[in-house]
Amino acid sequence: MAWSGFDQPAWVLLGVVLEFCLGDSFWRYHPLHLISQGAARLKAPVSGRGPVVASIWLVLVAVIVFAAMTALLVASALVSIWLSRTVVVVFTFWGLSTRNLVVRTLSIYQSMVTGHVDESRTELAQIVGHQMGRLTPRELVRSTIESVADNLSEHIVAPLLFAMIGGPAFLWLYKAIYAADWVAYKDTRAGSSFYRVAHFAHRVCRIVPDVVTGWAIFAVAATEGRYRVTWNTMRGAAGSPLWRYGLPQAAMAGALGIRLGGPRLTDGVVALVRPVGRMERSLDPSMILLAVSVMIRVTVLLACAGGLILVVITGNWL
Repeated sequence: MAWSGFDQPAWVLLGVVLEFCLGDSFWRYHPLHLISQGAARLKAPVSGRGPVVASIWLVLVAVIVFAAMTALLVASALVSIWLSRTVVVVFTFWGLSTRNLVVRTLSIYQSMVTGHVDESRTELAQIVGHQMGRLTPRELVRSTIESVADNLSEHIVAPLLFAMIGGPAFLWLYKAIYAADWVAYKDTRAGSSFYRVAHFAHRVCRIVPDVVTGWAIFAVAATEGRYRVTWNTMRGAAGSPLWRYGLPQAAMAGALGIRLGGPRLTDGVVALVRPVGRMERSLDPSMILLAVSVMIRVTVLLACAGGLILVVITGNWL
């Protein structure tokens, strides 16, 4: 399978390691930026139409990206095996955001401990993509940890799982759906149909990664003797809107011994999110460091476990 990384786990993992060490800056010709621009241009002529047109738009974006990535992988494999491996590494590198999330989250922590709380609020708003109101330091810590848990699933675990299943072609299929969701969310002129369709597709893609992320956080918490508390917190979230879609947040709350959720202000609208976890520890900035530590360990755990599973299944490392 020339288009799949299923039989090339070492090169997928090399892309993961390089992104963690070097970081992937979001520049003008970054693939995700180009996909977002293309999705916006495809949507412009049909802006404001109903769900059928929105579904066609979403499928078209996904098919174009998947076909382009597949064609690139096949063409590179026909030229040279090393060119093919290079493409796998580079596009895996571009598909994850581990280092950027670590650096930007630590920047929030640094701004808080140095007394620049307003800068922390601005940095958090840039990560989550919307204004969250004038958060108190305690609320800022809570929202930052929730962002870490959510972004761990959305921008690290999900791309990694799709890359392990089907190489860069599947990884960028997921990223195309994510980009379409973001474009529909940002462009209010399109009405609600585009956002509902794209967001539903994005949530479906997130079901398995969210579950995997939650259980990976549970495994990390178990190494610190917090398996029972984390399990009870995850079980307590079952049957609520947090289950599956918010499972990473529930697991993170149990792992750190804090309470997440509750009322929040998003773009001027107050939302009530069911609280999860118990307040065993104070919500001080040091909790952000612990959340980042969990994020890094989960990434390492899943990358190593995924690579080992693929080696066992395929009998092929390189």
